[in-house]
Amino acid sequence: MIKIKYLLLLLLAIVVTESCDDKLTDSDDSNNVTKLTNHPSTEGNIYYATISPNGEKIIFAFEGFETTDLYSIDIDGNNEKKIIPNVGIVDHKPIISISNKLAFISYYNTSSGPDVYLNVSNLDGSNKINLLNSNESLFVSDFSPDGEKILYILYTTKIIPNTHGDTIWLIDRDGKNNNLLYGETNGV
Repeated sequence: MIKIKYLLLLLLAIVVTESCDDKLTDSDDSNNVTKLTNHPSTEGNIYYATISPNGEKIIFAFEGFETTDLYSIDIDGNNEKKIIPNVGIVDHKPIISISNKLAFISYYNTSSGPDVYLNVSNLDGSNKINLLNSNESLFVSDFSPDGEKILYILYTTKIIPNTHGDTIWLIDRDGKNNNLLYGETNGV
């Protein structure tokens, strides 16, 4: 009786697998894949793509061999353009607010250590400003629902000696009112 049960389960697994394979090869959906960009892998790599809240734009980082640039492209693959050149190393996915503001972290290696910036700009790359600078790691997390504030994490080694610590901050998108929400700064 147990052998029959296992044989029935095996037969069911084979039928389900065959059914899934048919859907992958015979479906019209497999023909709806669209290549959106024209960046050959021999020139660099695309990282950290994100879609605007209205679903009309994609922002992505293209890391070439010399620089990393942020690009914008329409959701249908049209109108690709470089919006912010030479942003250093983009370490995390950019975020986009409901009001079409873009926030991202850029990271530059210098002889004195890392130079890390929290930046904000319009979605087209105009009016870029550095909200803050750190020699520690920053991680941009999210915009507030109204798009007026940016939630970010500061990962630092200076909070408690000989340990690492995270703090969570909320800053206005104009760089004002930088408020600690979680963690202790101990003079940092």
